[in-house]
Amino acid sequence: MLSEQELLKFLLPPYLVDYFDIVKFEEKEGLLHLYFEEKNTIPKEFSSLQLQSKGFYQPITVDDFPLRGKAVKLHIQRRRWTDVKSGNIVHRDWKLIAKGTRMTQDFAEFLKKSADTKALPLEAIGEMYGVKGKKIPEAVQKITQRV
Repeated sequence: MLSEQELLKFLLPPYLVDYFDIVKFEEKEGLLHLYFEEKNTIPKEFSSLQLQSKGFYQPITVDDFPLRGKAVKLHIQRRRWTDVKSGNIVHRDWKLIAKGTRMTQDFAEFLKKSADTKALPLEAIGEMYGVKGKKIPEAVQKITQRV
């Protein structure tokens, strides 16, 4: 039988399940808002340093795959740590969103593939997945430029 954590990895990006805690969720105006805070687990790449958690960066909000017909907004707060000896601020190097968009990389790639294989206008594809249609052509263009 699957654990809650394993089940969540089918619904959310796995890195969110592994490295973040869900601290709040709510439904507002047909949107599902999920709020995450990075766990206070020191990144492996900084294990040789003496670090102290110093709170969070400002949250970012990104679009992800719809759940049960509701558009999903992920509100993500990344943690920062201070190196006690040097005073430098350190953090994990996350690639949480597709470059130039406000979508998770998985969702942006999925929309790009949908646009490549479906004979529908990009705006219609975006509306099908709960993303404002006018954002889709810009996002797909930025993703295509990276490839």
